[in-house]
Amino acid sequence: MSYIIITGIGNHDEWDIAPGAQDTAALGSTQEEVDGWKSSSKQIIDFHMSAFPSTTVMGLPVPPFDPSNAAETPATSMREVSDYAANTYNCHFAYSIGPLQSSTTASNSVSADELFLHWTTNPTHGKL
Repeated sequence: MSYIIITGIGNHDEWDIAPGAQDTAALGSTQEEVDGWKSSSKQIIDFHMSAFPSTTVMGLPVPPFDPSNAAETPATSMREVSDYAANTYNCHFAYSIGPLQSSTTASNSVSADELFLHWTTNPTHGKL
């Protein structure tokens, strides 16, 4: 196996746990809830890393909450967890983005920006 994708942080493989306003109201409208997501996400990353010590573990960072009513800017929450993984596990952690398209740039996609920021230090993957 060349890599495994982290699951359990969001609804699917991506990290968006509460992309809608109602979901965010229930899961990310207070700083305590946001901090809980960040803490749980870091634990899930740690579990994957310990379970697969010689396999690249890939994350698909996506802002976890709806920005209209989240307690913290969703990109800030995502980057904290992403930076934790990169700084703690170095090249054992890889970045991926699901909807990579010819128009995907750092200027129009927060998720693509994470991949572009780390392509020289971490393995990266984009699904077309």
